[in-house]
Order: sequence, then structure tokens, then C-alpha cells
Amino acid sequence: MAFFRIKKGIGGYMAHQAIYRKWRPMVFEDIVGQGHITQTLKNQILNDKIGHAYLFCGTRGTGKTTCAKVLSRAVNCLNPHDGSPCNECEVCKGILDGSILDVKEIDAASNNGVDNIREIRDDVRYVSTNAKYTVYIIDEVHMLSTGAFNALLKTLEEPPEHVIFILATTEAHKVPQTILSRCQRFDFKRIKPSDIILRMKEIAHGDKLNISEDAYELLGRLADGSMRDGLSILERVVSACGNSITAKNITATLGISTAESIFQITDAIEKGDVNKIISVIDNVMSDGKDLRVFIDSLIKNFRDMLICKITEDSSAMLDYNAEDMVKLKALSDKMSFEKISHATSVLSDAQADTKWMKSPRIVYELALIKLARPEYDDSPSAVMDRLASLESKVKNGAVTDTSSLSERISNLEEKVKNGITVQPTETVKKKEVTEKKKTSVRYITQFRKKNSPPTILLSRLQRIGTTYRERCATRQVT
Repeated sequence: MAFFRIKKGIGGYMAHQAIYRKWRPMVFEDIVGQGHITQTLKNQILNDKIGHAYLFCGTRGTGKTTCAKVLSRAVNCLNPHDGSPCNECEVCKGILDGSILDVKEIDAASNNGVDNIREIRDDVRYVSTNAKYTVYIIDEVHMLSTGAFNALLKTLEEPPEHVIFILATTEAHKVPQTILSRCQRFDFKRIKPSDIILRMKEIAHGDKLNISEDAYELLGRLADGSMRDGLSILERVVSACGNSITAKNITATLGISTAESIFQITDAIEKGDVNKIISVIDNVMSDGKDLRVFIDSLIKNFRDMLICKITEDSSAMLDYNAEDMVKLKALSDKMSFEKISHATSVLSDAQADTKWMKSPRIVYELALIKLARPEYDDSPSAVMDRLASLESKVKNGAVTDTSSLSERISNLEEKVKNGITVQPTETVKKKEVTEKKKTSVRYITQFRKKNSPPTILLSRLQRIGTTYRERCATRQVT
């Protein structure tokens, strides 16, 4: 394995480097999770079929810039090893220590004008001094202005033989099609948690860190497909907790909630246990955790429950240990698809409502209480969820408390007939003002159509009522 090591700073002192920089891969083989790209690049170098322009696309922390740096050395290396740079020859060492200036890194976010591109266009005419190729690595290329892109077109299409362009971006859709068509495009995938964990184990061994297995699993999930994010989190935890790290250390340092608290509140929603919900939220706040992050984790948990519900091999798609996977499947089996989907929607709306609030606790608590006690929620989606539940009970013959069920059906019918989906007064008034220009007959027809009780809900209620009364009549005859 070849990695960067800590370098001496001014005066001979050991300068600190972030973990992700210290352990940045130096050869293609060490780039994690992008084998489909690194193998192609190695083949091009081995067969001397190097392109003149490359476009590396993908989310943050997936290895775009690292791969560009490795490629810039590989094409200039005097003794390449199976397509990768040796990092030992004078050219590789010169590029690494900055003494050879034929590899130029440009940040397009801060150098995005036409004049910056004109400088490059004038510079490419000069032959490389110490290396075979002059390589321009333009990071965040989507930040270039329209004029800058236009200025780059001709040079990018027909650059001199000694020039290679490597463009990197997280937002390929912002790059003009005229640029895309002139480059060899490589899409970097999000890195799998298992691959991130393997690399972290190598780094832990090199830095003599003692990390528990549950901590590795948590770090792999928190990295969210980004190796750099994962290593940044690891460095933060090491700074706070030292060289011995557990999952508990990570949750305490980052202020995130444990899987157990997420499962507890999900179970409380399923059972309608409002006291438990308030207790869990109170514990989260008492521990100094960020409630917004907690709700984000809860939304993700409901999403994972949906995956368990609709797929046969959900364990292969989700990043949980065996114990937590059993708990997740048990919870998904208890809750209907409609209820899980409704919970995801309600919590997402609560997140949007609290975006600019200093104290979002009350909004989150009300949202969770409505999920636990659907009778408190008069929204259309909640009524649909309750209808689905009633339909299931009636179809399965699970009618035990006839008076209670009859009352629930009557309440739902009343709410639907009163127009629970009528739009807010302010919205209706705004639309009335806009639509006054229309003819009165057309306006009245549209207004009634928008604010009439939902026929789908009414028909479902009537169907439930009919089936329910037939079953009750059959039982009385029996």
C-alpha cells in the first residue's frame, strides 16, 4: 500500500495533516470503490492510448481529485508499474514536492472568469519542461462562467499533443453539452460502507487506533458513501476520545442518537404510546443531541422499514448489523405500508416547517403524537391511512367492538363530508382574486370542484360501512 506520510514543516517541525490527506492513495490500486475507472485508466496508460481530456463526475469524497493526481503522475512516470506511478522516479517526486510545475491544479470556483481561461489558453503553447505531459486539473469545473466555458472550447477540442485536461465536478448537469462531448467521462460511484470500513481498518492499523466493530459499522454508515467524510468523522472522534473508540464514543462526540432510541420511538408510534414518545424526546434533549438530526435519523429509519416491506433481501441493501436488522424487520412487519409512508411524509413536512425555528421541539412532538394517535390528525393522508386500516379489519372479519367501529366510521364520514381537503382561506382568496377575470359560470364550477368533498374517500367510507353492516347483520342472524 502506498500513502502520503506526514511531512516536515518550516524549521523541521512535524506539520500535522488531516487523516484523509495523510492517507491519500498514491496509486490506482489504493483508490477505494472505483475499480471500473482505475482499471480503464491503467489500460489506457499500458496501451499508450491516453486521452486529451477527461471529465470526472461524482459526489464529494469519492476520489475524483485523488484519481486526477494519480493519473497526472502515471502519464509522466519514468517507471510505471502496471499503469500506476512508481512515486520513486525524479518526475514523480518532483510532482509530489511541487518542484516540477508541469502539473497545474486550478480551482474553478475562485478562478472562473474568461481571463483565467485565456491564461491557460496562452500557457498550453509552451512545451513541458521536465515532464512528458503538461496536465491541467480543473476542480469544480461547473463553477466556470459561460464565457469561460466558451473560451475553453477550442483548446479542449484540439489541445497540443503534450497537454492533458482533467476536469472534476460534483454537478455534471451544469457543465455545457459542448464541453461534455469533448471529454472522456467517468462517473464515480458512492463508496459502499463495507469498502469504507476496510480502508478504515488499514488506517487504524497504521495509526495504531483501537476501534470496535460496532464503531466501524457506525462510521461506515455516517460516511454516507464519502471516504473523505468518513475519515473526517474519524479524526474528530480521535481528537475527542483518544485512540480507543467505541460506537458510544462516536454518538456522544457527534451528538447523534443511538439506534436503540430510534427503535424505541418507532415502537412507541406503532403502539400509540404517547408517554414513551415524550420520554424519548426528553432524553434526546437532555443528552444535548440535535433534535433535527434525530428526526433525520427517524425518517431514514422509516425509509429502511419500507425497504424491508417491499424487498425480499433487504439486508443486502441496508447497512445494519444482524441484531439491529432483526429489530428493523420486526418493526416493519408490525406497521402497514400506508402508515410507514404517512409517517415519512409527516416528519418530512415537520422538518420543512421547522427550518427557520429556534425551538422546533413542539412541532416535532405534535407530529409524533399525531402519528401515534391518528384520531388527532385530520389531514387527508391521515384519513386515507385510517381508511386503509378499517378496510383491512372489515375484510378480515376482525370486528369485535361494533359500537367503537361504527363511531369511527361515522366520525370519518363527517370529517370527509365537511371538506377536510378544503384549501386554506388565504390560498382560496388569492385564487378568487386571480380568477375574477374569468366568467362567473366557469369560476363557480372550478371553485366547487376544488372544494368539494373527495369522492374517493366518500366511496371508500360507504364501501366500508356497507361491508361492516352486512357482517353485523350476518352475526345477528347467526
